[in-house]
Amino acid sequence: MTQKPPPSRDDLLAFLADPETLPEHQREALEAALDEAVQGAVDALPPVEPTPGFERGLFARLDAVDAEARPSLWAQVRAWWTAPRAGVGLALAAAVALLFALWRPAAGPEAPPVALMAQAESLELAQDLELYENLDVVEVLDVLDDLEVIESMEEEG
Repeated sequence: MTQKPPPSRDDLLAFLADPETLPEHQREALEAALDEAVQGAVDALPPVEPTPGFERGLFARLDAVDAEARPSLWAQVRAWWTAPRAGVGLALAAAVALLFALWRPAAGPEAPPVALMAQAESLELAQDLELYENLDVVEVLDVLDDLEVIESMEEEG
C-alpha cells in the first residue's frame, strides 16, 4: 500500500477556511490528515501533572457535596413518616378495622327453646325408667350371655 504525501499547508488552510468548496474525497483526506497532525502534536506535549493541593481540594469538595446530600437523622425519620408511607399504613389499618366491624360469623342453628329441651329430657327419663322397671330381665340376659361364653369354653377345652 502506498502512502499519499501529506497535504500542503495551503490545502489545509483552504480546507479550514471553507471545506464546502473542496470535493468530498479531498475533504475526507484533509480531515484525516488534520486529525493525525493534531493527534501527533498533542502526543508530543509533556503530560500535565496536577498541582500538589489538587487531591486535597478535590476531596474537600466531594466531602462538602456528601454532607449536603446526606440528610440528618431527624430529617430521615421525618421523611419516613411522611404522607406516602403513613397514608398506606393508615389506609390498611382502616380497612382491617372496617373488615372486623362489618364481618359477622355465619349463623349456626338456633338454640332450642326451653320447653322443647324439657320435653326431650322427660322422654329420656321415661325411657330410662322403663329400663329400670325391667332391670331383673336385663340382668338375666347378661347372665345368659355369660353362660354362652362358658359353654363355648367347655366345648373347646
